[in-house]
Amino acid sequence: MSDFGRTLPRERMDALNGWKPLVDPAAEDGLLPEGDVLHLASAVQGADGLVFAQPIPDTDPAGSWGGRSLPRGVAVSGQGDLYLADRAGSRVLYTRASLPPVLEPGSDVAPFVPLWHFADDPGGEHPLNLVAPVDLTLVPPAAQPGAFADTLVIADAGRDLLVWVDRRQIVTRHTLGLPWTPRAVAALPCGRVAVLGPGQVVICERGAPAFWVEVAEDAHSIVALTDGRALFVGPAGVVQIGRKGRVGPLDAAAGATPVSPAMTVSGEVLHLPGHCADMDALAFADIPLNRLGRLDGTQLMLATRPRRLPRPRSGTWISQRFDGGAKGFAWDRVALEAVLPAQCRLLLSTFVSDIDYDPDEVGTLAVWSGPTVLDPGTPTEFLVQRNKGRYLWLKIEAFGDGTATPAISGIDLFGPRDSQLNLLPAPFHQDPLSADFLDRFLSLQDAFLGEALLIFNRVGAILTPDATPDDFIDWLGSWFDWRFLSGWDTATRREMIAQSLTFFAERGTLCGLERLLRWHTGLVATPFFLEDFRLAEGEHATVWVGGQEVPLTDAGAHRFTIVLPQSAVPNAAARDAIARLIAAQKPAHTQFRLIVSEPGVVPGQRARLGVDAVLPDSRPPPLGEGRLDTGLQTVASC
Repeated sequence: MSDFGRTLPRERMDALNGWKPLVDPAAEDGLLPEGDVLHLASAVQGADGLVFAQPIPDTDPAGSWGGRSLPRGVAVSGQGDLYLADRAGSRVLYTRASLPPVLEPGSDVAPFVPLWHFADDPGGEHPLNLVAPVDLTLVPPAAQPGAFADTLVIADAGRDLLVWVDRRQIVTRHTLGLPWTPRAVAALPCGRVAVLGPGQVVICERGAPAFWVEVAEDAHSIVALTDGRALFVGPAGVVQIGRKGRVGPLDAAAGATPVSPAMTVSGEVLHLPGHCADMDALAFADIPLNRLGRLDGTQLMLATRPRRLPRPRSGTWISQRFDGGAKGFAWDRVALEAVLPAQCRLLLSTFVSDIDYDPDEVGTLAVWSGPTVLDPGTPTEFLVQRNKGRYLWLKIEAFGDGTATPAISGIDLFGPRDSQLNLLPAPFHQDPLSADFLDRFLSLQDAFLGEALLIFNRVGAILTPDATPDDFIDWLGSWFDWRFLSGWDTATRREMIAQSLTFFAERGTLCGLERLLRWHTGLVATPFFLEDFRLAEGEHATVWVGGQEVPLTDAGAHRFTIVLPQSAVPNAAARDAIARLIAAQKPAHTQFRLIVSEPGVVPGQRARLGVDAVLPDSRPPPLGEGRLDTGLQTVASC
C-alpha cells in the first residue's frame, strides 16, 4: 500500500526527528545512532561527541590509500614475480607465486631470497649496491618498449638515487640523481615514472626528468591509477596529477582503480586480484603473514589489511518516555524500518504506565512486556502488549555476529488503538484475559479497516489536481482525455488538469492554442500569433515576420502564423512535436505557418521586441569559447 493510505504515526524516531534515547549515549559499545541508522557500533567520546570506529583512512601513511593499493616497497608482475624493498637489509627480495625459488641456507626471510648481492664488493659505488631502498615499482613492457621496458625502478633514500634495473638479467639500465631524498615511486600506465620527494614530484620518461610538479610538503605516498592519473597522499588529504601534469583535488575517489591493487588475505593464503585483461588472480600460498599483514618475523608489509569495523555482538537501546496525553491511553503498535542481515535479530519490549518515572528509575522499576523477536524475513511491526497507560517506553535489544549488524532507519509509534472489541456485547469483556486476547486478535482487521477508511476519507484529495499524489496524476488526466508527453513536468500536468474545463471551452481558438503552447514550451510570455488576413495589403506582395518572408495571398482568412523563440524550439525534433501539437488542436479548415525566431534584431525583418526580436543571453561565455559575432545582432535590411 502506498504512503497515501497509511495511518500517520503518533511519534516518529529517525535521524531527522531525533532518536530520543532515555539518556544520551556515552563512550561505549552497543546499539548507537550513527549517520542515518541505529546499529551496533563502537565509539569513544570526542570533543564534538561520539567518534565511531572507521576503516583505514585514505591518508594513513601505512594504509596504502585505505588498503586499496599495494603498500610502499612492494611490486608484483603479471607473471607472479613478487619484489620487496628491504630498507633495513639494503636489498631487494624476490619470490614467485607458482614456482617459489630454491631457498638459500639460513634465509631469514623465507620464502624470499635476495634478487642480487655483491659479496665481493660490499659498500661499493655500483648502483646495485643499495643503501636504503624505500620503494620500487615495475614499468610494464607494453607501456614503454625498448631498454626501459619491463624494468624494476628502485628509489634509494640512502644515496638519493633512482635506479632502473633489468629484472631478468639484473643489469643497470639507467640511474638518475635526485636533489632530495625520495619517499615513494610509481610507474604510470603510459610508462612514465613518478618520484615523490619533500614538496615536489618529478615525472621521468625514458630515464630522464620530463617535468616537475609542486605538491604538499607532507605527501608520503603515490598511487598510480589505470586512467593515467597519479594520486599523492598526505595527512591533509589526497590530490591528483592528470596526464598533462595539472594538479587538482581528487574527484571520484570511490571509482578510481589503482594500477597495483592491494593484496587480500583468505585464510592463510595471500591473493592478488588480476588488474588487467591478460592477468589472472595470483595466490601466494607459501608466505607467512602476521595479523598486521607483515611478513612474519619482519617489518616488511605485504598486505595492508583494512581495519574491520569492530561490531559489538549485542547492544540495548531504551527510548525516552512518550506521552499519550490521558490516563489509560491505549497504545496501538510499533513499526520499524530495519534491515536484518543473516545471523542478526532484534528483541522489542514495551513498558506502559500511568506513572511518569524518572530516567534513572526506568531501569529498576520498569516491568517490561515479553519480548517480540524479529528475525531476518519477519515483519517489523508488532502490537504493544499491556497497552493501557499514559506513558510508554520502548526497549530494543540488538544481536549480531561481530561483523554484521541490524540497521534501524526509523521507528513509528501508533495510537490510540480503536478496537472493534468496543463494539462487541458485554460478555466479551468480562474476562480480562479473554478480552486481551480478543483485542489483539481483532487488531489486524482493525489496522486494515483503519487504512481503508483513511483512503475513503481522502478520496476528495485524490480528485483534486493540486493535492493528488504523483502516481495518480496521469490517471486523473485520463478523465479529460489528456495524454501527457514525457517532457511535461508534474507541475505542468497539474495545471493542465486544473484548467481543463477552461481549455476545452477555448479549444480551436487562438486563446486555446496560446495556453497549450505555454504548457508545452514553458514560456512565460504569450507566444505571438498573427492571422494573415490582418496583414495590410499594399504595394508589396510579401511582409517580413520573424526573419522570414510571408507572402500575402487571397487565402489569408484561413491562415495564421505562430512565432516562437529559438529557446523554445531548440532542434528539429522539438519543431516537429510542436507542429503536430498545433495540427491536432487547430480548426480543421485552417492552415498554419510556424516560424522560429533567432536571437537578434534585424531592422525591417526582426524588429518587434517581444514578438519576433529576442535579445540573446548577455552573459559572457567561458574563456576560450567566445566568438566575435555572437553579440547582439543588428543587420540593416536591403
